[in-house]
Amino acid sequence: MRNTEDDLQRTVDSQIPEGVDLDWKKDFYSGTDGGKNELAKDVCAT
Repeated sequence: MRNTEDDLQRTVDSQIPEGVDLDWKKDFYSGTDGGKNELAKDVCAT
């Protein structure tokens, strides 16, 4: 199953709460090495 931008928008519109497998982020990550490292850590977090 492939998620699309429409799927993401429906999730946002439905105000799905955070949970074990969903962590909403308010801001974009910066394009710096530090920002990329933060993104990688968040994606890999369990």
